[in-house]
Amino acid sequence: MYTVKTSSGAFGKLILSLKVSFAQDLLFIMLKENLKKEIDKLNEEQLLKIADFIAFIEFQAKQVKPSVPLWQKLTPQERSSEFRDWVSQLPKNSVSLPDEATSRDSIYEE
Repeated sequence: MYTVKTSSGAFGKLILSLKVSFAQDLLFIMLKENLKKEIDKLNEEQLLKIADFIAFIEFQAKQVKPSVPLWQKLTPQERSSEFRDWVSQLPKNSVSLPDEATSRDSIYEE
């Protein structure tokens, strides 16, 4: 068998990356086959527990989807418009606090 030794460089990194990827794929295939064999040995009650666990994992995967916050998706003009829309939905006849309620003297009691 003919082998090429590469100690560094982009080609060496590529080869290493391919080896790691192949090893991971091989381990995954072996794990999958072992899991299939173990599942075949389980009774009905155990299979139901496995089914529940899989449903739970699928539910979690749907919940964990990374989402970009709205403020990062929108332009400054869009954010301003969204904020104004939100403010316009607030009740206009609500009672606000009197100035005395937020004055420094009323906050700090002597």
